[in-house]
Amino acid sequence: MPEFLARLTSEDPGSFSSRMRARRMGRLLDMIRTLHQKHGQVSILDIGGRKRFWQPIVKELPKYSVKVSIINLPDEIDRRGGNGDDDVFTHVKGDACRMPQYADKSFHLAVSNSVIEHVGNWSQVRAFASEARRVAEDLFVQTPNFWFPVEPHYVCPLFHWLPRPMRAWLFMHFKFAVQHPTRDLDKAMTWVDEAPRLLTRRMLRHLFPDCRIIAEKFLIFFNKSWMVLRD
Repeated sequence: MPEFLARLTSEDPGSFSSRMRARRMGRLLDMIRTLHQKHGQVSILDIGGRKRFWQPIVKELPKYSVKVSIINLPDEIDRRGGNGDDDVFTHVKGDACRMPQYADKSFHLAVSNSVIEHVGNWSQVRAFASEARRVAEDLFVQTPNFWFPVEPHYVCPLFHWLPRPMRAWLFMHFKFAVQHPTRDLDKAMTWVDEAPRLLTRRMLRHLFPDCRIIAEKFLIFFNKSWMVLRD
């Protein structure tokens, strides 16, 4: 893998991706502190998340009386081998695009890290955004930028800009992430259909009209991803 691509995905503490995650988690922790000052405790709905996302700040959460509910589709929770609940985290089965179990502003903060691009077509993306805005007082959403030239899930330059038939051809001839090449065109087209649908700043402004859109930059000139904040 070319060095500049490795810098985008490396888990090394000094890598660009790790530094970006650290800044992101620092901003999230600031929001938690502010909410704790206001409410004396902090209830969070992590939409489509995982406990490992919280690992960089997990030791800080008890200081601010944080309780995190992590909602995922039932199959996703079962695939991961159960709930793994503890004093801070509770896992909930549900659909992030439709959460009737939660009244408006049920949580102090809704958090979603690189999930909205996975939920499906535009109507599902709109439903996800609407529910995220509805169920919490404040909002923290992160998602990759469509106009960044490297597709982050497949770590492939320009992949998400290519026509569907070309992406299917690539799936049939090259290995991407955990996906090995397939000779089955039906499977390749299914992978194209299920691939993440990255969003632009304009789309996010439409989806989250009451939020700030902040760019996470790579090499100063490129907006690698977006943070959507309401605080």
